[in-house]
Amino acid sequence: MPRALRRLSTRISVLHARRLCHTRRRQILAEAPSLFDTKEIEPLAVDIEPGKTCRLDLFAIHAEDGVHVFENWCPHAGGPLNLFPDTFIAPDRQHLICSRHAARFRFEDGVCVHGPCVGHALNEVPVEVGPDGITVSESALRELCLRSPSQLPPKLRRHRKQPA
Repeated sequence: MPRALRRLSTRISVLHARRLCHTRRRQILAEAPSLFDTKEIEPLAVDIEPGKTCRLDLFAIHAEDGVHVFENWCPHAGGPLNLFPDTFIAPDRQHLICSRHAARFRFEDGVCVHGPCVGHALNEVPVEVGPDGITVSESALRELCLRSPSQLPPKLRRHRKQPA
């Protein structure tokens, strides 16, 4: 196959993959957690571009206003919020908690309200809850991979402020 034809074929397949990515959805949980409960989601491998994949650790919380899915990554400590499986809720059951430094985050938007990273937020992933469980678009996962400090080398990680 001539080189120009190979390039054209590659461009078409990349454009086609990008278009599919915006519409394709991935089931991340078969059902929502119980009210004021959390569930860890199996780590997800997300293709960012050909030959480059990132790994995302997510968890879901069912709050009064619906189901929210956040990246399991503390903006202060730079690692998972939980030291033990499915332990994301503070003992008073009013906030999410980082078990390393006791930072507390609101259920509805992941903003830190107490602890060393007040005003910073967890990375949230927009999801849909339906008869097929909780689903997320491939493009939302790719976008999170590209903006998440968990995907950067440790020296380049920074606190993330909640947009005003």
